[in-house]
Parts: sequence; structure tokens; C-alpha cells
Amino acid sequence: MFSQKTTKMQNNTKVISRNIHSKAMWFLMVILFLLCFDNSMAKDIGKKYSAKFGKHANKNGIYPDNVVRIFLDKEGNYYPENPINDHSLRRNNNSLRNWYSSHKNEFNEICSGQGIGTGTFNEQLDSLNHRIARNITSEINNKSKGYDIVNVSIHGFSKKTYGMRLIDRHSTGDNKKLETTLQNNPNKKLFFVEIYWDASYLGVFRSALANKGYKVFRDSAQPHAMNVGLSLRKVISNIKCDRINIITHSLGARVACELLFNADSNNTAQENEATPMQSHIKICMVAPAIGSELFKNYYKRGKITKTPNVGKDNYDLSIVYNTNDIVLNKSIPLPIYHLGNLTAYDIAKTALGCDCGNDIDSLETLLAPLHIRTFNLSCKHGKARNGHYLNHCYISNRIPFRDVKAYLND
Repeated sequence: MFSQKTTKMQNNTKVISRNIHSKAMWFLMVILFLLCFDNSMAKDIGKKYSAKFGKHANKNGIYPDNVVRIFLDKEGNYYPENPINDHSLRRNNNSLRNWYSSHKNEFNEICSGQGIGTGTFNEQLDSLNHRIARNITSEINNKSKGYDIVNVSIHGFSKKTYGMRLIDRHSTGDNKKLETTLQNNPNKKLFFVEIYWDASYLGVFRSALANKGYKVFRDSAQPHAMNVGLSLRKVISNIKCDRINIITHSLGARVACELLFNADSNNTAQENEATPMQSHIKICMVAPAIGSELFKNYYKRGKITKTPNVGKDNYDLSIVYNTNDIVLNKSIPLPIYHLGNLTAYDIAKTALGCDCGNDIDSLETLLAPLHIRTFNLSCKHGKARNGHYLNHCYISNRIPFRDVKAYLND
């Protein structure tokens, strides 16, 4: 009797083992299939993975009185208030330029609504971008009267503002948390300008496949960031408040670099746009997904503005870093992510936000004698913080982030 029970238990164990093995093999086959399928479908990364805001006027709700939101596409074109179907944008390579070109009647209606007359397509598009930027600037300047500080927040890679989003929040949620945290200050009235840009988007699972997330980051989101930063000069440089904070998260730092100085040496268009010259601009880069070398042109600004004297600048730079950030270190503990054994220097350099290879020291050497304020948020209550999300891993780390808040509100 005992022998029969033992044999039966052994048989059951073998069946369970075979089932587990079978499911594991099935799962592996699905992964391999998706890897092949996803690679074959990603020939045009900019088309497949762009984040679209064509319906922002309908989807993002009513703005608080002390908030203005700005939406830009991957080429730095400003979204109009007129709703544009996101599926239609996708068919036009997620480009407002392409969409306008293939929807001439709608484009002419938008231009007419902005008081823009006839002309060549490029002339009309350029006029439309300047007119929308001017309208946004007027809105900011009118609404921010009486406020002490204008905070400009720029989100990072792979963010939506509406639609389904798993695990982390939409960028609007991150901004709300940041604003709630900073506004807890009875001595200062704070105004907020939220920047939403095409930082590309792909889900958590797909981003893990064969390091695809980092490739989309490099080949799609990084070029978009430079376009957007240059375009933002049209608005940020014309804000009348003399006290401005530029607060970025992750790849938003790259947007800020092109906004604030001529970071891309090959972009001749930047010479025609003024960089911000308000008397006091604090730059706070939270977990910047960039490397120190991006600051090599820090003192080269748009030709309309005066080149600052080293150490006597209207910019005040600070870095919030986390040496344990698994996204910036490219050390996410999943087998698929580890294909190739990536470091913070591989595919796209992200060393500054995690201080890999003492990259903050490299930045200080590059910008000497400029003093750079740094905030170490690597631990919480003595335990390592290894995530990358703005709210969960940085803002919620209250004690050290309290110093960041005091710096921004000072």
C-alpha cells in the first residue's frame, strides 16, 4: 500500500515537472517569436513608437489656474488646440508636418483661425508655430502675474499623457505630484508650465525585448529631445518672470540642454533662437539620462543673447542623482535586459544621473570654476533606492528631497 502511494506521488511529481517544463518552453518560444516579430516591425522606430498628443485638448481636462501645458511633436512643432485624430497622426509618421501636408483643408482652417494668410506650406507652418508659441507665452505671462516663481517641468522617456499606461503614471500624474510637493510653501506663490513632448513610447514588456527600450531611447527619443528643446526657446525665453526653475526628469534633461545652450554642435538653426536670459534660472535635473559631455557647449548660447562670463551666469545648475538607479545603470534584474551586459555607457550614455564612473566629477571639471549643486538620493532610511520613476523613487524619498524642494523654492 505504501509502495503504491509512493509510486503515485512520484508519477504526479513527474507530470507536474513535465507541465512546468512544457510551459517554460512555451513561454520561451513566445518570447523568441516576439523578439523576431518586434525587430521586424521596428524598421521605422520613429513611426512605430512615437507618443501622440493630437487629442490633448479633449483628453487632459481642465487646467488648474496656476498651470499652462505645452504639447510638441517629435520635430518640435507645437500642437494646436484643434483636436487631431491620433490614428491619423500615426498614419502620417506621427509628424504634424506630415499630417498638415496631407490634410490641406484642415491645415488651412487651423492657419486661418490663427490669422495666418496664404503662402508656401513651409511659410505657413513656420508662422503657425510662432503664432502658437506666442499665444502660449501670452497665456503664461498673463496668468503668472503676481507669482514668485515659474516652474517649467519636462518629463522623460516613454511617457503618455492619456490612454492606457501600466505600472508607472502618465506624465500628468508625475507633474501633479511634483507640483503638490513644491506648493507646500506658504511663503512663495508658484506657477507651473508643463512640457509634454514626443519622448517615444513603448510598454514595459516590449522595452525589455533585446534591449529594444534603450535602442528606441537612442534612435528616436534622443533626437526628438534636441528638436523640442530648440523649439521651446520660442516660449521660455519670453517669459516675463525673472525667477524660473527648469525641472527635468530622465531624458527631459536633454530637452533642457538644447533649450538652455547650444548642446548639439551640428544644429545651425539654434543660432537663430534666443536662449533664456531671465535674471535667475535654476536648473534641477532629476536622474538625468545623459552624460557630462553634453555640457561641453554650456557657455555657448543663441546669438541673440550675450555669452555669459564663466562663473557669472544667470543659470544655476543642480543634479539629483542615484547611484543605484537600475535604469540609468542598465542593470535591471531581468535576463532579457541583461543581453549584452550593458553598462551606463552602452547604447546611449546615461552616466550622469547615476554618477557612473564619477561622471558628476567629470561635469564639475568640465564646467570649472562653476559650482554645481548635487543631491544624493541613492538611499532611503539607509536602504538602496534602485528605481527610476520620478514619484516613487525620488519625490517620495521625502527627507533628501526636502533639500531639493528648499533649493527650488529659495
